[in-house]
Amino acid sequence: MTDPLLAYVHVLGVVLLFGGLLAEALFLRPRPDFHLARRLLYSDMTYGIGAALVLLSGFARTAWSAKGVEFYWENPLFHLKLAVFTVVGLVSIYPTKEYLRWRRITRGGDAPQVSDAKIHRMIALARLELAIGSLIPLLAVLMARGIGRGL
Repeated sequence: MTDPLLAYVHVLGVVLLFGGLLAEALFLRPRPDFHLARRLLYSDMTYGIGAALVLLSGFARTAWSAKGVEFYWENPLFHLKLAVFTVVGLVSIYPTKEYLRWRRITRGGDAPQVSDAKIHRMIALARLELAIGSLIPLLAVLMARGIGRGL
């Protein structure tokens, strides 16, 4: 029962991660008001929870899945998948730091004052995360079919 449960948590994490990220990409716009800023904070929090679930359940799956540790660690596509996940995480640092700044501001009931240039940079980064991150499911599908083993 461990294997299906870990797979479920992993997929749930992927859904939360991409759902939060997609919400950020869709909601972000210049001069966010208080309500939009709060919505973006929740979207980023959803993204973060999803990322944590993906990472934790992913490593648990490598250790305790029916496929065994070697299936993952000996496959170069697994390492590429980890690298892509890491790049997406690194790209997300800038927007997340900005959202943390907004959290302090919105606690006082105010809307954040953000330059249009900063918002446009955050929009571009969210789109970049989505574009790069879209490689992860492809790599997962290839790995699940044994592609990459023996390379």
